[in-house]
Amino acid sequence: MRRVLLNRKIKKEEQMTEQTKKQLYTTLLGIADQLRGAMNADDFRDYILSFLFLRYLSDNYEASAKKALMQQLFLTLEEVQR
Repeated sequence: MRRVLLNRKIKKEEQMTEQTKKQLYTTLLGIADQLRGAMNADDFRDYILSFLFLRYLSDNYEASAKKALMQQLFLTLEEVQR
């Protein structure tokens, strides 16, 4: 019985999360419109796409740096174990 109640509670939270996502999406679109202001939609798109590309590069750089660091640590551990 208790498990059923917990499952219902989780489902309620999931529904609230879905509603919150919709609310967040609407709010973000409103903020984007305010920030864009008198800027042409094409210029704004170019700005956002450039920003997203830089974010992509940053994330990939961080991932590759972590990978290289882990490889270096692994090689160092192998040398110590010899």
